[in-house]
Parts: sequence; structure tokens; C-alpha cells
Amino acid sequence: STPLSIEKMADNCKKRIQNGQIFSMASNEILVATNARVMTKNDHFSSATMSSYMPSAAIPATEPHIFGAAMKVWRRAWHNEKLARQLLLISGESASGKSEMFKQAWRCMAQLKTPDDAIGPTPSKPTTMTIDNAVEDAMFILACFGSVSTPLNGDSSRCAKLLSLHFKREGGALIGCSLKSPVLTLVDGIGLYSGDEPEKTAWFRVFHHMLRGSNTQERITYELDGKNFTLSGISNAEGSVFCAFRQKDHAIHFSRLREAMGRLKLPRTVLDDFFRFIAGLLHLSHIQLSGDESVNIEDKSAMPILSKLLGLDPENFEEGLCTKQKKFGNKLETLPLSREEAV
Repeated sequence: STPLSIEKMADNCKKRIQNGQIFSMASNEILVATNARVMTKNDHFSSATMSSYMPSAAIPATEPHIFGAAMKVWRRAWHNEKLARQLLLISGESASGKSEMFKQAWRCMAQLKTPDDAIGPTPSKPTTMTIDNAVEDAMFILACFGSVSTPLNGDSSRCAKLLSLHFKREGGALIGCSLKSPVLTLVDGIGLYSGDEPEKTAWFRVFHHMLRGSNTQERITYELDGKNFTLSGISNAEGSVFCAFRQKDHAIHFSRLREAMGRLKLPRTVLDDFFRFIAGLLHLSHIQLSGDESVNIEDKSAMPILSKLLGLDPENFEEGLCTKQKKFGNKLETLPLSREEAV
């Protein structure tokens, strides 16, 4: 066989792209997606395309595709005589389409469900709206709480995504899954606010959607009116050429976020408290600190609103922002925070 090289891989991908084929096989185990950001659900990830790779197809498709890669992992997961975990790893440069590939692989394998009284997958309707909507909701929520605007990508995911799927030993039907999404740059996403360099603040999408998309009643509830809140220190989510969000999009996305979280069957009171907490983090950006080695809150006008939104006692909250506790032997001492520690 011909040894694999970067040059030959690039040449093969170039030829396939020129023929309108976005997916290429670099080896028996490596799938390459070129220009993945231009893919559309109707053209590349349609119900008909997915059906052609399913085990129910008369002759499953073999053309390189993320659906084919997902099905290859699935077949190995339960066809092997010895039980062995399988891995589908998706990697790439920023803005290369990793999140979209992750979503499509999840969509595909999520179709391999089965009724409780049956053995084996039954994907006779491989893109039922219930499953597709559930995956879309989950990915949308992840994006809102895990994506920020960067110079290269206006909707850049700052989270790793680990999806664990569990299949029946007999027949290979999907019987459960769990998703973990550890944030890679937590302080960058929530907002590393600095009174000296506010332009370096970056925020997760949910904060922008709340700021620019909440309705009149929500703005009153979250204290986001002009008297109590300004946009100073909150960087613009629309600063990247790749950013898909216009002013009117924020209202649509914020409403959709509430609806998607509601479909998770969270109680209304929990959702209300959760969004008050998000609003509280926005108001936290208005806290001005003075001092370097030992900080104090310079302007305390935002403290009552913060305490109300976050459900904290004002005095304890202020102490928590400016001090830390350290144990010396059996004695617990309260020490001041430096500016760097407080920020």
C-alpha cells in the first residue's frame, strides 16, 4: 500500500472538493471534512442521506461521511466478540466545524433506539423530530453557555464535549447516553472583567442574548434598565466577521433558550432563579475595585441589586468579594484579597 503523507492527503482532499465532495478518507480510520462550515442540513445532513447509512438500508452507503464514521464506530462497539469501548474523536482548527460534526454524529447514533420489547435498532424513521429536536436543543444550550466571540470565529465553542453512548449487547440498540462538557476557559467566558482593560472582557453567548434580547418585563426583573445598568465593560458579540447574530437574533435566541431549557422539564421557579443568577453576573461587571494589595469596593450602588439577584446577604457578599479565609494551625484568619485575586 502507498504510505500516507500530508501532501497526498491534501491532494486527495483538493480533488474531491473540486468535485463537490466535502468528506475524504485519509486512511481507513481517519475521515477529513473540508470546508465543513459551508455544509447545510438539507444538502449534506438530510434525512435521506442519513437513512442511506443506517443498518436498515438495503445496501448501506460507503461514500465518506460523518454518518458513515459514526456507524462504523457503532458496528465495532457491538459486533466485536470481546466487549471494548470505541472512540470517535473529532478535532480541528478554530472555526473548522467541529461542533457541527459532533452534532451530526450524535444525531445519527441517536436514531438507533428501540422499543423496550424489541431487540436491535429500529431506525425505520431515522430522523424523527423528537430525536432531532432533542439533539438540537442540547447543542443550542451548550452553545449559549459555552461559546464566545473570538477574532476568528464569532461563535467559538470554549467547551470540550464528551458524549458517552450505551448500546444493547444483543442487536446494538441505543439504551442511554450522557454528555459532559467541561469548560476550557471559564473566566474568559463568564467575563474576566478589569476596570483597566474592559475591552478584553469576553462573555458567553447567553449574556449577550440576555442583554440584547430580553423583553420589557424581563429587563425590569433583571434590573437591566438604563438607570441601574449600562453596557460599559460588556464587549460586543457582533465584532467578528463570522458572527451570525444581528440585533433581532438575540431576542429570538434568548426566547428559544428559555423554551429549550423548559423542555428539559425544569420547574419554572428553577429557571427564573437561574436567569436571575445570570443577570447577577452581568451586574457584577459593574463592581469597581480600589486598591492593589488590599481591595475595597469603590462604588457600592450596585450591591443591593446584586444581593437581590444572587440571593445573598449584602454584608456577607461584600466580605466575600474582598476577603479570603486562611487557616493557620487551628485558627481561621480573614485576609484581604489583592486586586488580581479579586478580579
